[in-house]
Amino acid sequence: MENEKKLSDRESFEIITRMIEQARANIDSKMGPSVLLFWGYTTVIVGLIIALLGYLDLWPHRSFLWLLIPLICYPRIIKYIKKSNGKHPSYLDISINYISLLYIVICTTVAVASVWITFPVFFIEGLLISMWTVTIGVLVKFKKIMLGGIFGIILSHLFLFFNDQNLEIVLFVLIIFCSFVIPGHLFSASLKSRGDNHE
Repeated sequence: MENEKKLSDRESFEIITRMIEQARANIDSKMGPSVLLFWGYTTVIVGLIIALLGYLDLWPHRSFLWLLIPLICYPRIIKYIKKSNGKHPSYLDISINYISLLYIVICTTVAVASVWITFPVFFIEGLLISMWTVTIGVLVKFKKIMLGGIFGIILSHLFLFFNDQNLEIVLFVLIIFCSFVIPGHLFSASLKSRGDNHE
C-alpha cells in the first residue's frame, strides 16, 4: 500500500510537470514572442513618432497618438484569447490571457486618467508594463523575459528625476524596448533553437 502511494505521488508529479510543459509549449507557440514583439514594436513606433513631433514642436495634441496603441493592439490580444480558448486552454493559458488583459486595461485607464489629473504617468506606466513582463516571464519560466522586466522597473525610477516630456518619452520607449522587444526576440530565438513552431 505504501509503495502504491509513493508511485501515485510520483505519477501525480509527472502529470503536473507534463501539464506545465504542455501549457508552456502552448504559450510559447501562440503567445510568447508574437505578443511581446507586436506590443513592443507598436509602442516603440508610436512613442518615437510622438517624441519626434515634440522635438519639432508640431501638433500640440500629439499625446492623443498614445491611444493608437490599444486601438491597434487590443484586437490582437482579443483574437489571441478567443483562439486559445477554443483549444481547451490550460489554467496557465487562461491565467496569462487574463493577467495580460488586466495589465492592458489598467495601463490604458492610467493613460486616459492622465488627461485630467497630473501625476507621473510614465513612471507608473513603466512600472506596470515592466511588472507585466516579469509576471509573464515567471509564468512561462523564461529568465530573459523576467530580466527584461526587472531592468524596465529599474529604468522606470529614472522618471522621478526628469521634467522634460520628450526625454521621458524616449526613456519610456527604451523601457518598452528592454522589456518587450529584446526579450521577445530572445524568446523567439529560444523557441526556434528548440524547433518549436510559433506565430
